[in-house]
Amino acid sequence: MTTGNILIVEDESIIALDIKRILTKAGYNITGIAVCSDEAIQQVSQVQPDLVLMDVTLEGDIDGIETAIQLNEAYQIPIIYLTAHADEKTLERAKATSTFGYVLKPFNRQELTTMIEIAISKHKAEVAVRQALKEQQELNELKSRFISIVSHEFRNPLNIVLVSAELAEQYGELLKLDKQKLCLQRVRASVRQMNELLTDVLALSEAETANLQ
Repeated sequence: MTTGNILIVEDESIIALDIKRILTKAGYNITGIAVCSDEAIQQVSQVQPDLVLMDVTLEGDIDGIETAIQLNEAYQIPIIYLTAHADEKTLERAKATSTFGYVLKPFNRQELTTMIEIAISKHKAEVAVRQALKEQQELNELKSRFISIVSHEFRNPLNIVLVSAELAEQYGELLKLDKQKLCLQRVRASVRQMNELLTDVLALSEAETANLQ
């Protein structure tokens, strides 16, 4: 079973304590109970729980749905609405917040814990996917920079080889022996440099296929 830290946002103290009792018995850690939007946001900023159980109707001017929107924007924490309101307008507002669940009062223990377990597991999976995509993007950017650098570095030795070949072709017999040797040395050095670059490219290829530690 999935476990985690849960914040209860409920302005009815009896209901909030009952939820706390049920979830504590089920193995969850209750980080706190908030009765209004300000308390909920403050507690999330301090603890950042794994999930928030959010009542739609709260004390104050800001209801649970608006509070959920603010929490999603700031912390991307999964939220399950727990409410007696099931009218179409409320449901549409709740759906627009990308909620992880909607449990109607009165609820039973199995229904609530199952919804929480699914929500936490789903959120962890989404976080893992986002992290994988981020790492893949970083790897693609690294490979792009690598290819750009290699392409640039290949031009220098190739230009040296090309210039040396042109000099040898046009002025070979007129060049002094030390100048001829210098041209050949430059060609050999350029070939060695290109060979090292090719070795680096092959190393990257081996790394991609997991053949290189």
